[in-house]
Amino acid sequence: MKNELTSQPVNIKQMPQESDNNMYACLLKQQGSYVIRIDDIDWHDYGGFMVPAYLPHLCPGITEEMAREVVRVSGRPFARWPSRYGMKAASQWWYILRKGTWSLEQCSSNTRSKIRRGYKRLISRPISPAEVLASGYEVCAKAVTRYGSKEFLPSRMVFEKKIGAASIVPGVLEFFGVFSGTQLVGYSENYIQDDAVFWESIWYDPAFLSDYSSYVLTAEMLTHYLNERHFKYALDGCRSIYHKSEVQEYFINKFGFTKEFAVLNVHYSSRFAIAVKSAYPFRKAVWSLENKWQNSTLDKVSGVLRQENIRRACDSQRAVLTLEPKAVVPSGPGQLHIRELIAPDAGRVAEMHIKGIRTGFISTLGIKFLTAVYQSIATSKNGFGIVALRDDKIIGFAAFSADTSALYMDIFLKKGFRFATLLAGRLFSYRQIRNIAETILYPVRTKKESLQVQGELLSTVVVEEERGKGISQAILREGFEICRKKQIEKIKILVAADNKPANRLYEKCGFTLLCQIYNHGIKSNIYTGLTDFFQKV
Repeated sequence: MKNELTSQPVNIKQMPQESDNNMYACLLKQQGSYVIRIDDIDWHDYGGFMVPAYLPHLCPGITEEMAREVVRVSGRPFARWPSRYGMKAASQWWYILRKGTWSLEQCSSNTRSKIRRGYKRLISRPISPAEVLASGYEVCAKAVTRYGSKEFLPSRMVFEKKIGAASIVPGVLEFFGVFSGTQLVGYSENYIQDDAVFWESIWYDPAFLSDYSSYVLTAEMLTHYLNERHFKYALDGCRSIYHKSEVQEYFINKFGFTKEFAVLNVHYSSRFAIAVKSAYPFRKAVWSLENKWQNSTLDKVSGVLRQENIRRACDSQRAVLTLEPKAVVPSGPGQLHIRELIAPDAGRVAEMHIKGIRTGFISTLGIKFLTAVYQSIATSKNGFGIVALRDDKIIGFAAFSADTSALYMDIFLKKGFRFATLLAGRLFSYRQIRNIAETILYPVRTKKESLQVQGELLSTVVVEEERGKGISQAILREGFEICRKKQIEKIKILVAADNKPANRLYEKCGFTLLCQIYNHGIKSNIYTGLTDFFQKV
C-alpha cells in the first residue's frame, strides 16, 4: 500500500460539469469528500487539511489571502499548496515522477531479472471499477497487515462509494491490476488530468510480493501511460512526511523516477499557528520519540513539524528566487504590470516593434504583417510573449519561441494564405525574397552549438520614455520563468552588433556571445544563455 497520507492533490480539470469543469472536484464530491471553491479554485480535504484539486503542473497561482479564506471557510487547521513547480534549483519540497518513454533496457540487470521472473507468474492489465468492487477490498485488507495497523483501511461502505464514483464521473479515476491466474493480488488507483497520471494509492497482497507483483504492475503501468498513451508524466506523489515509506526510493532506484522540485506553502489557522510555533523548538525530540514509539497521534504531530521545517526552508530559499508569475488583472494607477501576450495585444506590439527596431528587416514588411505575426505567436503552442503595462497601456514586450522552425511551420500551415496575401506586393523584389529566405534559414548559417538550441528570444522592445527603469529585466525574468515551465533550459538571441544597449542587457543577463553573422546586410551577434539566470542572482 502506498500514499495513504502522502501530501498533495490528486486531481482533474476539463470536461463539462460543475466546479467550472474541474472533473476531479466532481469525482471527490461523488466520493463524499469535502470540496469547496474559493476564487475559482477548487480545494478538498486531504487527511484533515485542505489542498488544491489539481496535479502540480496545473496548480493555479494561489495567494496567502486565498489560502486564509480557504482555512476560514473550511474550518480546517491549515491549507497547503505548491508553487514554482518544475524549478531547476533543488528545494526541500519535491514530486516523484517519471517522464518520457520507458523500456526494460533502462533498468538495472537486477531489476530486469525480477520483472521477467514476475511476468512468468503474473499478468497485469487495466481493470474496471466492477472488478475492483468485486475483489479490491480483500486486497486492501491484506495490504494493511504489512503495517501492523488497520488505520489506513477504509470501511467497506467508504471503499464502495469511492470506487463506484469512477463510473458516475468517467475519465478521471482508472484502475490497473496485477493477477495470479484469475486472482487479483494488487491494484493501483490512478487519477488522470491533462494527459498526466497520479498513482494515488497502490495496494498489494503481501503473499505475492515475492512473485514480484510490484515490479510487474509498475512496468505495465509505465508502458501503458508513457509509451502507449504518451502521457506527460506518471506521478507517485510529493515528498512523504506523514508516514514511513520506501516506495519513493523504490521508484527512483528501480524505475528511473526523478524529483521535480517546487516550493511548499502553508497557511495555518490562528490557533494552529500558535500551536505549531510553540512545538517547533521541540521537533527533534518529537522525531526521536516517533522512532521509538508507534502512535498515530504522535505520527501526525511529527508530520506537521516536519512539514513546518520544510516550509521554513522553502521560505529561506524563496528570498533568492524570482517572483511568482503575476495574474492577468488590471494594474493600478501608475503601477507596472506584467503578463503574457494575448492576440488583442498584437496591433500595439507590432507598432512598438516598427518604432523600436527600425533597422530590422521584419519592420519593413508593414504593420498588418507584423500584427499577424504577433497574433500567431500569441496563439501558437510553439511561441509566447510577455508584455509590460502601465495604466493598462503596453510599454514593453518580448516574444519567445520554444522552437523557431516549428513556429514558422505552425504559422505557415495555419495562416500561410493570409501571410502570402500580406506579402504579395513585396515578393516581386529579389532583395525582399532573399531577405525572407535569410530570416527563415539564418540558423543554418550559425555555429553548430546554436543549432542545438531551439528556444529563442525573437524580439524585445521598451518604449523610449520607460527605458532605464529595469522594465526589460522584469519582462525577461517573466519570460525565462515561462521558458523553464516549458522545460526550455537554454535560448539564443540574434541582435544587431551596433545595438549597444541591447547587447549590454543580454550580457548583463548572463548570455555569452557565440558568433557573429551578417543578416540582411547587418552585422549581428548571436548570444546563448540559460533561462535560470534570475534564479541565481
